Amino acid sequence: MKKILYFKKYFVFVWCLCVLFWSCTTIRLKEKTTEEKTDVLNVIEKKKVSSFSNENVSDDIEKRASQTAEQQFKEKIANIDFLIKASPGQTSKNIAFTTSYVVEVIDASKKPVSDFSVTISYPASRMNDTIVYATKILNTDSDGLITFMPEIPEFSFDDKITFYPTPISSDPSIMQTAYAAGITASYKVITDYLHKPGVIYVFDFNENDNPGTNSQYLLKELINSGVRVGNSPIPTSNYLSQSIESLYRATYKIVGNAYSFMICGSVKYAKKIETEEDGKYVCQLVADIQCIDMKDGSVIYSTQLSETAAAESKYKVADTCRKLLAEKTAHAILYGM
Repeated sequence: MKKILYFKKYFVFVWCLCVLFWSCTTIRLKEKTTEEKTDVLNVIEKKKVSSFSNENVSDDIEKRASQTAEQQFKEKIANIDFLIKASPGQTSKNIAFTTSYVVEVIDASKKPVSDFSVTISYPASRMNDTIVYATKILNTDSDGLITFMPEIPEFSFDDKITFYPTPISSDPSIMQTAYAAGITASYKVITDYLHKPGVIYVFDFNENDNPGTNSQYLLKELINSGVRVGNSPIPTSNYLSQSIESLYRATYKIVGNAYSFMICGSVKYAKKIETEEDGKYVCQLVADIQCIDMKDGSVIYSTQLSETAAAESKYKVADTCRKLLAEKTAHAILYGM
């Protein structure tokens, strides 16, 4: 009986030792696994930090290189001058310029600069009074010259063409510096409707916003500019409150194919004539103009212009303002239609 009891005690003791050994082993394995995971995470984090650091160094190097290049560019073009050696005169829409633009690039000692990159910006198209520019890049020849012949213009302009050092980046300060170092020349293309017959349907309004007669101021200015234009066959201003299509159809029924274009719209007071402290009268007028192709009724040009004048009398200020506005409007039509 004592042997059996002794054996039971011995078995319990061995079992406890096994449980204790298993627990210690499990804890050690968990600790080791945790340590290994921590080591792996530390390695990954170090790689991330190292990668981030390398990227920062790379970005910093690129930034410094870019800044150096931009500074060198600014210093280089500071000693460069552009000269217009030849510039073509005015042409008409759909007719090529008779001669090319020729520009010379020289350094501070007045010597020609060869193989110098020049950007040319010139009017290419337009939507009413919004002009879209095209660019072309040419390199100077051994004499420091570039020669540029624009394509046949499909739109009319009274604008400019610009020659400037080709920027090395699109940074605003670089673009501004390059553009400021360049030179401009006239780029004039008059409408091809100039010598075609047309009619005018533009009514002058009084201070009370009531229409008067077809604008003799604008008619006179257009005729003096060489435009073959006459008064519309429709004597009333009723169509000003209707669509352009209605005016076109009504006019076409009367004139048919006799005219190539029609100029229509109104000249109104922006506000009533006022008197300034010095006793002079001030007038402000607004012209709202559309130009129509009589072939199909399409609007080929639209603009809104304003003018202000001052004079000693109410009559004189209105007359002066109408004349100035008519001059501005006629010019816009000639180089916009």
